[in-house]
Amino acid sequence: MGPKAQQAQSFLAFSKKFGTEKKKRGTAGAESSQNTNAARAERNSRLTVLVRKRPLSNKETNNKEKDVVSCDMLNNEAIVREPKLKVDLTKFIDEHHFRLDRCFDEHSNNEDLYLECVRPLVETAFKPPFNGARCTCFAYGQTGSGKTFTMMGPGQRSCDVDGKRFFLEDGERNEESEEPPKGIFLLAAEDIFQYVSQLQEEVTVIISFYEIYCGKLFDLLNRRQILHARENAKNKV
Repeated sequence: MGPKAQQAQSFLAFSKKFGTEKKKRGTAGAESSQNTNAARAERNSRLTVLVRKRPLSNKETNNKEKDVVSCDMLNNEAIVREPKLKVDLTKFIDEHHFRLDRCFDEHSNNEDLYLECVRPLVETAFKPPFNGARCTCFAYGQTGSGKTFTMMGPGQRSCDVDGKRFFLEDGERNEESEEPPKGIFLLAAEDIFQYVSQLQEEVTVIISFYEIYCGKLFDLLNRRQILHARENAKNKV
């Protein structure tokens, strides 16, 4: 089984886990973001599930691998075309449709995703009547699916469309390259401090940055010091 077929099966398992598979396709709306809010209000849910598709990597393109996933942004639908074999070894494509709250194709950028799906969470935490509400943005996906790029932006060795690296070897910005795209973390931080500056009372912003890897918890703001998760009497970590 090839890498694309394995990715298709992984995508299917994830979608089925969250119960996003639908038998019927919905009709398109005038504005996708309005459709998302309307659908969320109709089902009275505080959970929004979205999918972002990344483009094929250079390695995948050079290996002439086929793209088996497409996104219908108008209908917020992800389509997986799974290669299969019949009993007589005849090849065929089994097409699966998954309806989500929001769907972003490979041409969408980080800011598009943030403005439509993450900024409303930041607004919820600051605007009445939800002042102080707890909001979570959870990125899930297999290795290489684009989680780090979406949340943090390009890495130190990433390049712009002209092949110029965004950052130099010492980590400083390369002024000769294009402006690197911002990740969800930075975009959210800008809005958070913007809201804080508009508040009348004094507010303290506390930031924690952890990594969970191989069952261990690392503090990324303290030289990757290993931490131990504990619960208090109220079962809060």
